[in-house]
Amino acid sequence: MRRFSGLSLGLALLAAPIGVEAQGVYTGVPPTMDYFEFVNGGDQPGTFGVMVGPYVGNFLNDGATGNFSIYCVDYLHYASNATGKVNVTQLADAAGALDNTRLGSNLPVGDAYGKYSRAAFYAALFDVTADLDPDDRKVVWSGIHAAIWSVTSGVLKGSGDTADIRDDLLAFTDAQYDEIGAAIGFDASEWYVITRVDFEDGYRESGDYKGQEFLMRRVPEPGTLLLMLTGFGLLLVASRRRNLLESL
Repeated sequence: MRRFSGLSLGLALLAAPIGVEAQGVYTGVPPTMDYFEFVNGGDQPGTFGVMVGPYVGNFLNDGATGNFSIYCVDYLHYASNATGKVNVTQLADAAGALDNTRLGSNLPVGDAYGKYSRAAFYAALFDVTADLDPDDRKVVWSGIHAAIWSVTSGVLKGSGDTADIRDDLLAFTDAQYDEIGAAIGFDASEWYVITRVDFEDGYRESGDYKGQEFLMRRVPEPGTLLLMLTGFGLLLVASRRRNLLESL
């Protein structure tokens, strides 16, 4: 497989069509509590042995919407096909109460909001890179998911090109996330956290601790995503060119 550098990622993002229709999007008004079924972990194996990209779930009491995309933000707990009762917490612009989420139960609300909204920013990249060549998508999606897990779970996954993409994303948002949120209008309030009502703290060595936690998005915003990714791609290209010049 050819080497997929940050420069290649930037160019691919600029060229890739906006493929949000390829993923199931929740178009209704999410419940605040419902019975949720984890359907599957998607169909894209990552470069580090687990599935990456959008997963699939549904709310059992909402027959109108059916299956929709969910995004794993919790590497430390098992996903389970068992049905469970969940809280659905909106990520409000004002960083509202997140007590019913895993991170919000342990962190100040501002810190938890920052981690979840940053993860949502990364998760938006799955849709717009869905039409990449399968080999490239495997590397890119692995890098995106590795970035999500490093922020929300403290787990550093990936090596080689995957690690380069992960690190580019982390460095990019370290330097630019707040400005991008204001400039491009990334709306975290359209994103929700799905958390089992009976979740338990702890790691997964001795059980699933009531399942993984997921993000979901209520509606796609193709125009916003195009602007966001154009800016992201250009910054990556500029960064790689600068690094190349410095190495000469």
